[in-house]
Amino acid sequence: TSTKRRMDLDQATATPLFLFLGERSRVDVYRNGELLDSRYYEAGNQQLDTSSFPDGAYDVELRISGHSGTEQTETQFFVRSHLMPPKGEPQFYLEAGSTMNSIDNTTPELDGGAWLHAGYSTRVRDDLAVDSEYIYSDGTSILQSGAYVVRQRWNLYSGVMWSSEGDRGMALRGGLNHEKFMAYVDLRKVTVASDPVPYDEFALLRESYTQGSATLSMPLGKSRLLLQARVNQRQHTDEKSLGFSYFSSLYRHRGLSVDFTLDGNYGKARNWIQAGVQIRWHRGEDSISMRPRVQHRQADGGSNRTQGMMDAYWNSRSNVGRLGELHRSFYVSDDESRSNICARLMPTNFPLTDAELGYQRTDYGTNAYYAMNSQFSVANTQGRTNFGDQGNQAGAV
Repeated sequence: TSTKRRMDLDQATATPLFLFLGERSRVDVYRNGELLDSRYYEAGNQQLDTSSFPDGAYDVELRISGHSGTEQTETQFFVRSHLMPPKGEPQFYLEAGSTMNSIDNTTPELDGGAWLHAGYSTRVRDDLAVDSEYIYSDGTSILQSGAYVVRQRWNLYSGVMWSSEGDRGMALRGGLNHEKFMAYVDLRKVTVASDPVPYDEFALLRESYTQGSATLSMPLGKSRLLLQARVNQRQHTDEKSLGFSYFSSLYRHRGLSVDFTLDGNYGKARNWIQAGVQIRWHRGEDSISMRPRVQHRQADGGSNRTQGMMDAYWNSRSNVGRLGELHRSFYVSDDESRSNICARLMPTNFPLTDAELGYQRTDYGTNAYYAMNSQFSVANTQGRTNFGDQGNQAGAV
């Protein structure tokens, strides 16, 4: 099953909000005092349009103003998560095939090995979903299952995995949104029974690994501090690091802003700290940004290096007839090992949607480069063809 053909997906992934209105009324929807939506509904049983509501789980206050002047207020709990299937519509899939020895030949050479992949997920309640997945390949089976919970200030996914070879694994992903801070964690650990596994291109699990990250963001007066921890342990990798980012506003006036940034990272392979100033100015459709900074780095062996860096942007956009909205940008950067200068054009109503021309200098020499990207849509009906911009649509018969 798939939700790709549904035009009401924003509604389907959310808790439905129903109201009985005795008369034509305006319904204002608030979250923590912030107006999310305001529109008129006719008398009768009405389902509110929640397509513009942000993801998450929170209370919404519905302020109902009737045509005759009556007013009433009602509070309901709302959940939207695109990680959950629509309520009452379980999602499932089944894929099967055969493995092949090589892709070098004109036609595939099948080796007779079977391959199977199946999954199922369903929303048990508005704020709770469960999922399971089964994979088979080259004589090995893997089953994994988990549950996802979304609450008003936190969300959590927890899953476990087993294999027919005695392998096991776990996954933990969650976030906490407090009034004063935000925290997020993502951790997954896989233990392979016969680690290291002899090379097999069809092996589902090739090595044990632990991979995860945790972040904590908090205000410090008018400034903000972000702390981050990271781990990535595999057969030939053992990375652990602690980092921070500090941001403080120095000046604000009309379209001009000046901010101070301080970033650092401490790890097994290298340590570095970087301080800089970010200057931004914008007026109408034009903006300029400059970011000079100094970085001190300590690599393996105790070697120290301090270097200055600088980058600057200019961005502008305007409507240019049949080309639609034309985005123009100019970029310059410079440090001890690399200098770069490039220009970029992005028309919205032209098949050539992105073109970039640049010149760079590195320790290995200098060279000019160009890059082009084309993404557009074609519609044909009743003998007429139309080329659109980089947007795309899905249709079904």
